[in-house]
Amino acid sequence: MIETAMRDYPLYILSDTPDEYGQIGKAQPSGTIRAAVFVNDRQLSDNAYYAESTYIALTWRRDITDRHLIELPDGKKKVTQALPGRMTRLLLADWGAGHGD
Repeated sequence: MIETAMRDYPLYILSDTPDEYGQIGKAQPSGTIRAAVFVNDRQLSDNAYYAESTYIALTWRRDITDRHLIELPDGKKKVTQALPGRMTRLLLADWGAGHGD
């Protein structure tokens, strides 16, 4: 059932070297990711992992970290947590226009 919800999304990675102002580096293309993306329905949870996430993505990839961004139809989302399991659960937060991307 999850496989039928999976789509390919552009994937970006944040540079690990900060710019001259000490800010997080620019997002650079890093291929695509096949994932099933769902709106986070645990907003009222006491779990801190889910507090800022607006979406949850499920993927088979295990190499995704909190330096990655996924471009959804409504904009880029930053991976805030990558939770391992049978499938990797990615918690995604909005990546606003103030980040230079």
